[in-house]
Amino acid sequence: MLGADWTGHPTAITQRGCCFLVFFAGGAHGSPATGVIGTAVVRVHVMTGTYATQYINSGRYCGDKVTALKAAHLGLLRGLRQCITTGWGPVHVIGGSKGVMQQQTTRRPPRAKPLRGTFWKLRRTA
Repeated sequence: MLGADWTGHPTAITQRGCCFLVFFAGGAHGSPATGVIGTAVVRVHVMTGTYATQYINSGRYCGDKVTALKAAHLGLLRGLRQCITTGWGPVHVIGGSKGVMQQQTTRRPPRAKPLRGTFWKLRRTA
């Protein structure tokens, strides 16, 4: 269901020897823009490779300043915040947006003013 959270069974795999993968994607279309985001968090056991889905979320944003890059920022932010609130870590990020990944690895804020707020929220969260 669009906009609904699904949280799996956090005790399915023991915390020891595990890492978490955050998958995110975002897109926008139309005028005024409608942005759609998707986020998933998967727990992976490092030695055995077994995995369990821990969290799946999707959302929809509307507005004049919603772009595909902003939607991707919001998808990543939602996934990282979920990991912080539940104490999941270490976290590795797999993204659907080359622009977001490049901005975060180079630590350079975007030039577009509407994107700067979510960029800095991501930097503080990461």
